Amino acid sequence: MKIVFILALVLLISSLMWAQHQSSRYFETVITGGGGFANNLRLADWQNLQYDAAKIFLGGNLQEEEKKEAVLYSGVGLEQRFYTGNLVFAPAIAYYQTTRGEREVTGSSGSYYNQVELKTFSLQSTIYYRIGDIQSNYVLLGGGLGYYQGTLKLEYGFNDSLNRSEGSGWTIGWHSGMEFNHSFGNIVLKAGLISRFAEIYELEVENNQDQKIYDSGASLTGVSLYAGLGYRF
Repeated sequence: MKIVFILALVLLISSLMWAQHQSSRYFETVITGGGGFANNLRLADWQNLQYDAAKIFLGGNLQEEEKKEAVLYSGVGLEQRFYTGNLVFAPAIAYYQTTRGEREVTGSSGSYYNQVELKTFSLQSTIYYRIGDIQSNYVLLGGGLGYYQGTLKLEYGFNDSLNRSEGSGWTIGWHSGMEFNHSFGNIVLKAGLISRFAEIYELEVENNQDQKIYDSGASLTGVSLYAGLGYRF
């Protein structure tokens, strides 16, 4: 809760900075959606370790399905922007979800399945610098901080007896990016690129017997692309 308070304070300061500029003329509500790469190699290593151990118990005639990794994610966001001169202050909320990482193998004595999935809620604050005419085409360059609350879901087991466990954790991350904008009156089309560092180190998952089965954290660190639609007033 302290982190939420700190981020809320950052958003408030951004709003006050905006209010102090008498040249402030524009508000803009923006909806974005996109996807990118997340460095979840620690998750993949854990899956591979469980997968290789399970194959020992499945006997011969192993039939291995293609591995799927939880290194891609999609996301949606809602951002409120305050334009003042060439500066833009933007608090936002966002939701991200990785693709499912899966391992599956069948042997002469049964089958094994393993799945991981990360879902993350985020509060963010960004400051942009505008280059170009706001009434036509312009570019935004910026960066900021974010609070990330992630939930990791694990599903694993032999044959049809699957165990389901989940754990959560949080972190403070940062991001930077570039966005291209094209205005049609009050409507603005957007496309952008974001580089993000968000490592949830303190994320652990326990099974039904309160035994720790995963403690290597999760990540949204990586690069993503997005498109958006804004309404300026």
